[in-house]
Amino acid sequence: MTSLTANAAVTIKDITLFNTENPGQIWVTWTTGHWILGVSDQPIGPLLNAPNGSVDGISQGNYWLFADPANLGQFPQLDVTLSNGSTLSTVFEIVGSNGTAQSWTHLSGSPLLSLGWTDGSIDLVGTYHGITPDGINDYYMQATLGIPEPSQYAMLLLGLGILVVYVKRYATKL
Repeated sequence: MTSLTANAAVTIKDITLFNTENPGQIWVTWTTGHWILGVSDQPIGPLLNAPNGSVDGISQGNYWLFADPANLGQFPQLDVTLSNGSTLSTVFEIVGSNGTAQSWTHLSGSPLLSLGWTDGSIDLVGTYHGITPDGINDYYMQATLGIPEPSQYAMLLLGLGILVVYVKRYATKL
């Protein structure tokens, strides 16, 4: 899990999506015998993946994920490995169906990840190492991958501090 000392220099090293009910069904952004997970910072591409499928060094934020359809199961898990060596991991329950905009239910894991279906259909990746379309519409998902910046933690702590001061002042007047 990522600590409160995270900083903007922390980037995404790789992303893995897998079926928790069938752990052999895996989509990845690194080269192995698994299915490729395409990543874009725009709804319809282009892919940010290098020719070998990797996405090492992309910044945290909102992304669109593309996976050749297979058995995703009802409870997929998304793992995001960061450049600082930490891994964010979240299990979701799928809501809705591919091609209809719908956020998935967060069941467990990091609150810093979100995932859901995107509206529409597209074909950007193929099976296994395929970084090219294969004529079959992909699983088309939108994800938020990232950790809050230190400034966000500072603002949260400042807000809590002001709230504590206000409550103490109000309590002493009673």
